[in-house]
Amino acid sequence: MTDPLTKIDKLAQAARWDKPPAPDVSSRVLAAIRSREAAYGYAPLQWIAVGSTVAATAMGVSLLWLYETWSAPFNALFLGIFWGLI
Repeated sequence: MTDPLTKIDKLAQAARWDKPPAPDVSSRVLAAIRSREAAYGYAPLQWIAVGSTVAATAMGVSLLWLYETWSAPFNALFLGIFWGLI
């Protein structure tokens, strides 16, 4: 009986002599990437950035108002009365 590892070693040695095919697909891949970049552009990302900026600004203004209200509770009481009188 032969050792199974020697069979594997022989197969590995035979595989070392085989040369892999060398197709050149880089030009096709780069052309596909360039065409997709030109087709979509950066417009969706710009709209996402604008929406994020608007949301962050609204959140910042509301948090500033909330901080001023909670830092001085009497302000909330008197401002409510003041705006109610007007």
